[in-house]
Amino acid sequence: MRRLAERRTDRILDTSPNGIVILDENLIIISMNPTFKQFFSCSDAVLGRPISYLMDPAPFEKLVSGVADRFDITATHRPYNLHCRELLYILKEEKQVVGIFINITSEQEQEKKLKEIRSQTIEQANELLEHQVKMALNIAQFLGESTAKGEALVRKLMTLSKSDEQGSE
Repeated sequence: MRRLAERRTDRILDTSPNGIVILDENLIIISMNPTFKQFFSCSDAVLGRPISYLMDPAPFEKLVSGVADRFDITATHRPYNLHCRELLYILKEEKQVVGIFINITSEQEQEKKLKEIRSQTIEQANELLEHQVKMALNIAQFLGESTAKGEALVRKLMTLSKSDEQGSE
């Protein structure tokens, strides 16, 4: 029964869409699932190496030093073009550290694209507003000039009309 449970656990780890790594108390990699290997472009050759070989060990070091007993962080691993939500915790009895890495790269990229679209939309709205204000000012100027010319013409006609009336008297 126990062997069946262990096989099931191994199968869950092997098929998980999340990268999983297990370290000893010295932060040496003792186990990792296929997804972790894929995320960090590595193979079983890194077994027995420190986690610092693949990434910044600081969060793991804080766990081992007792600063915290678990972390839930978001990190960017530039060499791997990877953005992850990382769940890190200690198995105290086993003196091991577990890291679960959830790939959020596509969500980050979508968020970045959405921010770009928002920025472009705001820029276009500002350009449209500027154009409308300029257009309104031009129309107002044109109306003002037209009114002034019309007023001058009416005054001229009135003056001519008065002088015609006075001349005919």
